[in-house]
Amino acid sequence: MKINQTPQWRSAAFCVTWALCFPLGLISSSDNATQQTEETSQANESINDSINEWRSFREDELRQLERRRADAKRFSKFSDGTLSSLAPLTAGIRPSTVEFLNGQNRRLCYGIIVDPDGHVLTKASEVAAAGDQLQCRFIGGITVSAEVTDMFQPYDLAMVKVNATGLQAINWELGANEDPGTIVLATGLDELPLSFGVLSVHARKLNQGFIGVSLGTSPDGAFVRAIVPHSAAVAAGIRLGDTIREVEGKPIADAETLIETIKKFSAGDEVRIKIKRADTELEKLVLLGSRYAALADPNQDMLDRMEVRLSANRSDYPSALEHDLPLDPNECGGPLVNLDGHVIGMNIARAGRIRSLAIPSADLAPLLNTTAEGQFSIPDPEALTKQLAAAKLAVAQAQTTLTNAITTAANLERALENIKKYRLPPIKDQGIAEENSEDASQASANEDASDEAIPPPCP
Repeated sequence: MKINQTPQWRSAAFCVTWALCFPLGLISSSDNATQQTEETSQANESINDSINEWRSFREDELRQLERRRADAKRFSKFSDGTLSSLAPLTAGIRPSTVEFLNGQNRRLCYGIIVDPDGHVLTKASEVAAAGDQLQCRFIGGITVSAEVTDMFQPYDLAMVKVNATGLQAINWELGANEDPGTIVLATGLDELPLSFGVLSVHARKLNQGFIGVSLGTSPDGAFVRAIVPHSAAVAAGIRLGDTIREVEGKPIADAETLIETIKKFSAGDEVRIKIKRADTELEKLVLLGSRYAALADPNQDMLDRMEVRLSANRSDYPSALEHDLPLDPNECGGPLVNLDGHVIGMNIARAGRIRSLAIPSADLAPLLNTTAEGQFSIPDPEALTKQLAAAKLAVAQAQTTLTNAITTAANLERALENIKKYRLPPIKDQGIAEENSEDASQASANEDASDEAIPPPCP
């Protein structure tokens, strides 16, 4: 928008002329005052007209922008109409959801009530920095003080005690469908869900151990063809051409065996490996690293950050579900719900442009056996191993019972078909049968009467 500045230039020219001519008596002060007033008035009118025109243009532009935003919201899959239709699925879960705030009343993340006495599960890395200024807001708007009582770093979890009792604890769904393509929702304190989308993959381990080598197979085991810079292999002194023959006492026959063996360990674990270098046998202690940290693509990370805000802690979880809900980091910490209204996990991180992570309910439940003490229940590996063995035995017995039942059912169906196929046809007319019976009886009587009428033969 151009602003007409001609009157201003005229006023400036007049000022220069007055400054040169007035001392010489060529311009009187009265003439100067009159002309200057007229020029100033014209300049002000022109400026005001330009400002008003600019304001009108800007207001029209803002109205068009608001209309475009309203249309985008109305026709997007996250429109209020769409989310309203899904709201009944989360109505029973919202009372078990809270919001954590810092000292400036800004939301840090959401949380999930895990017992009636005021213990809440949330994302540790988001609430830790708030310190003694941490506040907790409930669905009704009531805000109370809160204090972190325990943390479980592998999952970035915090146990928080809030100053309230008689709360509605969440019910975890441990046997829910977690197949890819399952529709899921995220909920907060508002009546409408935060967002909805689909699960991308099954729950899987994200903190798998990583040596940082490219492998090939040789007659002696898995040989190193390339090494990732700054990886665990570099720190352990592994070189190109080394052949890895054993990991923690397990023989390594090929590259695939080594990969599957290392996957069973987690980042941060130390493993002993035996390698062959030329004609020498060596043993190395390798501190396994993180695949994400070693292979992170800075260009991809920059692309993700250009469009969304990512969680600071967004990788290396022992297990996580992946979904495509577009959650901001301060929208994590709340429940992940399926279309049956069941809580199948807790949203823990925004990991990419179209990738968010949630901890499965089955992984959370074992950690929450001691919530009354404000602590996480760290399972005993031996106890879990025994429980796993018992569960596998129960599955085997159930499979045997199911197989026997299927076989029995098949045999009964086959027997029934045989009976239907080979049984004698039923008598069609009972009346005819009775008549034939009477005829037979009459014939028998006639025979008896005939026998009596004929005299017996003479001897």
